[in-house]
Amino acid sequence: MEAGSLSHKLMELIKQGEDQTLQLLLKKILSDFRDTALLEIADLLSKVEGKVRLKILSYLIEDGGVDLIPLFAQRIREERNTLYAKSMITLFGNFKQKEALRALEELEPNLHPDLKSTYQRIIGRFRGIFREAFYMDEFVSGNNKRMKFAANTMIREPNPEYIPFLNEKLLDGLDTNLQLEAVRVLAEIGDQSTLEACFTVLEQLRDQFNHRTRYVSFLQRAEAAKLEEREMLTLIAKAMDHDSEDTILALWYQAKEARKPAIVPDAINQHFMFQSKLIADENRSFWKSLVLGSPMGRGDLSKMDNALSMYGEQLAHLQRDTLAAMGQIALKHQVDNLIERLDGLLPESGENRDRLMIAVLSGHRSEESKAKLMAYSAGTYPIDILEKVITALSFYTFDSMPEGLKTIAVSHDHTPLRRQTQVLLGDKGYAGAVAQALLGSEKLLLRSEAIGLIGEYKIQEGFDALIKLLQQKLPDSLRIEVFKSLEVFPASATGDAVEPFIGPQNTMSLREAALQCMILAGGPARLGKIAAMMDSLNDKKFLEVCEPLLNLLLNLEIDSFESAFYEERPLWCNILSKEATRVREKLLQLFEKLHWSTREPQQWISDIQAAIHNKKADFSSLDERRLRAVIAKLNAKLLSLNKSGQKQKVLIDVLENYQKADHNAKVQSMRKLNVVYKADLIDPDSDVLPRLVSMVLNFIDTTIGESALTALGVTVAGRIGHPQLKERAEHFLKHEDPLIAKAAHKALNLEFVDAATMIRTIYIVDDSRYITKQLSSVLSKAGYEVSAENKPPAALETLGRQKFDVLILDLHMPELDGITLLKKIQAAKRVPPHVLIITASRDRTELATVVAAGIEGLLLKPFPMADLLNKIKIMDVEK
Repeated sequence: MEAGSLSHKLMELIKQGEDQTLQLLLKKILSDFRDTALLEIADLLSKVEGKVRLKILSYLIEDGGVDLIPLFAQRIREERNTLYAKSMITLFGNFKQKEALRALEELEPNLHPDLKSTYQRIIGRFRGIFREAFYMDEFVSGNNKRMKFAANTMIREPNPEYIPFLNEKLLDGLDTNLQLEAVRVLAEIGDQSTLEACFTVLEQLRDQFNHRTRYVSFLQRAEAAKLEEREMLTLIAKAMDHDSEDTILALWYQAKEARKPAIVPDAINQHFMFQSKLIADENRSFWKSLVLGSPMGRGDLSKMDNALSMYGEQLAHLQRDTLAAMGQIALKHQVDNLIERLDGLLPESGENRDRLMIAVLSGHRSEESKAKLMAYSAGTYPIDILEKVITALSFYTFDSMPEGLKTIAVSHDHTPLRRQTQVLLGDKGYAGAVAQALLGSEKLLLRSEAIGLIGEYKIQEGFDALIKLLQQKLPDSLRIEVFKSLEVFPASATGDAVEPFIGPQNTMSLREAALQCMILAGGPARLGKIAAMMDSLNDKKFLEVCEPLLNLLLNLEIDSFESAFYEERPLWCNILSKEATRVREKLLQLFEKLHWSTREPQQWISDIQAAIHNKKADFSSLDERRLRAVIAKLNAKLLSLNKSGQKQKVLIDVLENYQKADHNAKVQSMRKLNVVYKADLIDPDSDVLPRLVSMVLNFIDTTIGESALTALGVTVAGRIGHPQLKERAEHFLKHEDPLIAKAAHKALNLEFVDAATMIRTIYIVDDSRYITKQLSSVLSKAGYEVSAENKPPAALETLGRQKFDVLILDLHMPELDGITLLKKIQAAKRVPPHVLIITASRDRTELATVVAAGIEGLLLKPFPMADLLNKIKIMDVEK
């Protein structure tokens, strides 16, 4: 085909309107002269007008070859007419190859804003079609952020295609960071093929560790030889196990003569398995300098040492993560001989073997692994090993407190390890026993840790111990620890115990810690105790206490102390009258935060006005304005109280009407109360609320057997919301009469579900014991009655004689697959009301068949347990 002849022919056909002939010609030349034709078509497209370009592209897309993708991308990039460009992007969406996704993504940064919506539509479609390929490409993009995003997506939305891809990347060995990310994902989604890949990686790592050790030894000898060329070559030859230096010398002289210094380091990197970019690049630079005769010194050796050190850390990290992943995968897929197979790959003995074994046990969360970890905790091992053991044990539950862990928690000399173990046992419910053991120690540090545990885990039985400690002779530092722990035990007893320490006779640090404890946990009379102490102080000591007291109150939620604050009016008005600008400013800030819901607004108004007119107080004009704003709030409160007395009369009339002997009057009173009751009608200081509570309780008791009236009483109980009434309403939650039960649920703001339609029983059928055990545990904790079976024929027999509300059925099982089993119970009319299929399959045709079988839900393994619970809740609601 002559150059230019095709363009000429195409243009003639376009001018003559021979669209069909044009289409056939393009098809023919792409078949016979594809490479040449594509070049000429690309050139032609750059010269013709947009409308013609679009027509030619519309015919080319019918071919859809992958080599057309760059041509289309180029035309979209260069098109100036946005309408034509939109049409071209739409045409681009017809490509079927994953390369189209990457090509379209590369166009995004330079797209005109008007093209964004069309682009998003097509790119979204591509990502749906090439989803797995897209995330695999992202994983190896070289961008750390994109790699992690892809990895997290693979974990969240697993696909069987990811596993061989990640296995391959794990075995690759060129990028340790990539390997670490691959093993993280495989720990969650890997299968038995991953275990085999991991075994291969461990073998490679063993060899890499050995090579690294030999190379470190070589560098040490090289340093002793002062990097002398001939001696270096002899040493590296020995390190590479060569009987003579001939091979390395030949490479050396070849590199020098050809001025290709990379020949030597590449051979060394290959021999020592330096595949990781980190060490390979540094070693290549080191040897190239030697080959070129550049001056070398201690600094160059130091750089190599650092690179080898980081390389060793990378290998160790990968080794640990690989072993932990193997443990997780072996547990999921019930591989029993994992530890036995690993024996040959782990060091024969020593601390390193222990560290690696613990990495495996951390992932392999079985009873066997738990027993081995317990044995480690009871032994004498280095601190870092015991720390890893404690971390691994955090994933297990204990029937009783392990003695080995208790010993570490109460007597080990290493404080961080001891503290880590205390937290572990505390989280498992044994904080009280640990604290008791620590309190018996003579060491102040251990007693301090016991005090901290009591507060941290709010150990009720430890409260008395803290109170007794305050009565003993203790250093201030330990007393302050006691005060901090007592802050979580608000009670009058706390206030009584702390009261002796809030006075000025104590050191400032002790007094302030005690004051904080008193404010936070001193019981209802806490401000009264502080006020009584301050009454006996002279002005100087009085003001010393004022500032920390007001600082504490300013940092608290007003609601936590406001009612007690109003009871100590004389104290605050006394502070207000003092000539202490800084203290008065803090009190004014506190006044401005208060809601002023006092029952004595008139007395407060009088006292504040008296303070303002006190000449000794010497208020600034700004402070006076702020106080008058407070008085305005108190006047509003006084007016409100007068009005509330009138409002409350409605409730008093209801109460009086209820006292009549007439049953009809009682019913009418209750109905009226249901209509008119509002919380703001009640004066908190009056006896109206207790009387209403008694009235409602009496009505409920006297109407038992009258369904509608009992329901009315329970409804009113909910409207008032008093704790006594809520407690009474709870008794009716499971009442046999739906009307009363529904009223009780409404009163307590609970959703009412008729017991006859609730999901109670669930039957799980899956050939994996791990899965049935895991699902049974989760569903049982959620309150369902769960049965499980691992053999489909036995499940078929059970379903034939027993009824369940929900059937959770695995799709792929030996002997009898899920669909066949489902069809058999459907034919026998023994199918439960709800059927949920679980499967690891991503085959769209197969999944369509499953959905067509008449199931209610489908979950793709692995799935979050929350998704399973939500599915069942939705079934329950829809039922």
